[in-house]
Amino acid sequence: MDELRQTTAQNEPEKLSLESLFGLAASAHASDIHIGAEERIAIRVNGDILFLDAFGTLTERDAEAFIFSLFPDEKHQETFLADKEADFSLKTGNGTTFRCNVFYKRGRISASIRLINRTHPTLKEIGIPEKMFDLLKEKHGLILVGGPTGHGKTTTLSAMVEELNHTRHGHILTLEDPIEYVFESDQCLISQRELTSDTHSFDRSLRAAMRQDPDIIVVGEMRDAETVNAVFNLVSTGHLVISTVHAGSASHTLYRILRMFPEEKRSMVLNQLADSLLGILNQDLIPAADGTRVALFEFLIANFAVRNAIRGGNISEIDNAIATSSDAGMVTKAQSVKNLLDKGLIRLDTARDLLEESPILFFKDEG
Repeated sequence: MDELRQTTAQNEPEKLSLESLFGLAASAHASDIHIGAEERIAIRVNGDILFLDAFGTLTERDAEAFIFSLFPDEKHQETFLADKEADFSLKTGNGTTFRCNVFYKRGRISASIRLINRTHPTLKEIGIPEKMFDLLKEKHGLILVGGPTGHGKTTTLSAMVEELNHTRHGHILTLEDPIEYVFESDQCLISQRELTSDTHSFDRSLRAAMRQDPDIIVVGEMRDAETVNAVFNLVSTGHLVISTVHAGSASHTLYRILRMFPEEKRSMVLNQLADSLLGILNQDLIPAADGTRVALFEFLIANFAVRNAIRGGNISEIDNAIATSSDAGMVTKAQSVKNLLDKGLIRLDTARDLLEESPILFFKDEG
């Protein structure tokens, strides 16, 4: 990273262009680019923000001209000017794909751009718990992937789609905002739909999904009560649904869904969750031993005891259910830390930091 700082520091700022910026970000293995008027461009590398001094501080005029050049068409520009924010995907001439969010801050135009890998990592490469493969064989039910923003949920979702694509024979329908990974049908027919360009809302497209003959529906995010209700309906009609929720653990994922509904409807939602849920995979990206990042998992399988706990509203019992069910394939974050340490994928000091509340749990022989 220090070497990159040195190579980007110049006496005279470089001319900003798509090719120069995206090329530099890609060579640095950056995950994100941040652009704002009257600011230096910043990139995120292995979780850390790094400023690119090579382009200097962008004037408001230069920032606006560059960001508006990213929009795929005038319609997206008009939507942004009306709504003050916009999401869209961008593909360069060399096939690199980006997810763009354009917005205003302090009255000045800004953009956050996520670089999307052209290759799909497999579930084994990501290190997914083994029992997840069993859940992906189910004909109907709900699988949730949780975690903070920027911690690999979309990558895991794409790996699940690829696993299904190569191992099952069915129709996979995805609803995305925006489309990031583009899939090629193998043993499955894959239909990808994007919010705005292909449909006006997740809720509306999910209601129409049953008329499109899908077997598996992948919903980019369960972000509101309408989407959750539509997902429950699809599961109840015999579909496998996979989606994401912004939450830090399996129990928090359930709480997050409940809070989307008024108090008087939460008992019904608990029953629907108990009936439909197959499992919850929560993940974080943590520092790896080689300086990159690696996925840390918590994995809940909705067995009989878990379903009963959910139905009764005893969400606080979920953490204990995971901790006492490793034989069934469930995984706590502490167990995931140990697995990563045993494989040499993380450093001992990283593991200690992650388990600082109970370091003796796995390190009692370390002195």
